[in-house]
Amino acid sequence: MSGTKRVAFCYAEGMKTSERSKMASRQSARLSTLPLSKLTTILPHFEASARRHLNTSVASISKLHAGGNSQIYVLELKGRTQKLLVKKYYKDTIHRLEREYSAFTFLKQSSSDTLRQQVPSVLWVNEQEYYGVYSFEPGFHKSGEQVTENDLRDVMNFIINLQTYRRNEPALHFENALSAAISLNAYIHEVERRIKLFKVAVARGGVAKSVIVQVEKVQAEQKLQKFLGDFRKKYAERTLSAALPAEEARLSPMDFSLFSVLFREAKPPCFVDFEYFGWDDPLHMVADFLQHDRSQGIPRALQEAFIDQYRQQATGLSESTLQRLPLTLAILGAVWAARHLYFLTDEKIKPRKHAASDYFNLEVYIGEQLKKLEHRINRLEFIE
Repeated sequence: MSGTKRVAFCYAEGMKTSERSKMASRQSARLSTLPLSKLTTILPHFEASARRHLNTSVASISKLHAGGNSQIYVLELKGRTQKLLVKKYYKDTIHRLEREYSAFTFLKQSSSDTLRQQVPSVLWVNEQEYYGVYSFEPGFHKSGEQVTENDLRDVMNFIINLQTYRRNEPALHFENALSAAISLNAYIHEVERRIKLFKVAVARGGVAKSVIVQVEKVQAEQKLQKFLGDFRKKYAERTLSAALPAEEARLSPMDFSLFSVLFREAKPPCFVDFEYFGWDDPLHMVADFLQHDRSQGIPRALQEAFIDQYRQQATGLSESTLQRLPLTLAILGAVWAARHLYFLTDEKIKPRKHAASDYFNLEVYIGEQLKKLEHRINRLEFIE
């Protein structure tokens, strides 16, 4: 493996196993039962919709503690064994419900049997109250230490199948994915944007003073800026600015990690969380899966096998695009460091409170983000 490839894996292997295990343990979503009387408060018109669509009523409601930005509920129905999953989206400018609804609807109509089996079904949506109703798919998450080579092969097969679609095909009128990238410079600009958002939040009082002190102590901004400067010096501008050919854009759920995967017994895994879905750099989905906060702890050998499978099976991509993969992996390490910085602002804390209103602990959340930020910052390095 070349030196630049090794850069890509430095974060995943850097955290102590004990630290990763603690974080992995928090990835397991749990259910808490709510009084049925809460239904009319949480989802005011759901009962009438259930009677209209399914000719039955709700027997119980539970909240799924899954983190993220949206509230997720699991409902049992009277006289039915199949549960429903209701996702009440955080409403902002990125059209979360519309993107996920469109993605699942499209994939359920796919010509690929595998893709049809690997996403939930959409039952109905309520655009006014901004929630979607989906089939509840039983499954379990795995941490980076728990996944096997076969697990990652299944994930890569999903990526390959999804990337068989081309932008010029009829009826594929999706928007660009959120934070879609068309060049290495686009990733660099994403890092700079997150740093700027953090500084703007600081200026308007949207970051706690104690947090500012901790961020300054680890020299987060300075180290990120140095990394970007070194990255720009290391690679020619023509490499950094080279645009992805339009015909090589591929569909992606974005925010794609092990937490997007529900592993199931004797069935292919199910993939969830498509709130940022759209067209993007095909390498982004692969690289971000390995660099994602929720995917840490995957052994290096399995990461290498994952990338090798992509190189062997990806179709329709130029060699110049494939050669960007090690660089994309490296710069996404900086993107994630900048994300943890931005996650400390009130702008990003607000949707977390929305999703976990009844159990959100601000002090614990900030502590975790600071710890992750420091670790990411200290792993920003090039290995020749």
